[in-house]
Amino acid sequence: MGSFISANMMFDNKNVNNNKKCFTCSKIIHDKTYIICVRCKIALHNDCEASYGHKYYTVCPRCDRGGSLGKLHQ
Repeated sequence: MGSFISANMMFDNKNVNNNKKCFTCSKIIHDKTYIICVRCKIALHNDCEASYGHKYYTVCPRCDRGGSLGKLHQ
């Protein structure tokens, strides 16, 4: 139950910071669709993740966990 509440709060649009900064390039993310890590909650531009990502699976550049990156639509 606790993980459901945490995940629900993370993806709630009221809690999304409008000044998201890309973890890789440190620029503000203005895109409506961007990449987040569900474990450490960093944000990445789609292009930055594509340049960092692996061929068959995603790896977070901060926590180094496989399969924890996903797209978020505002």
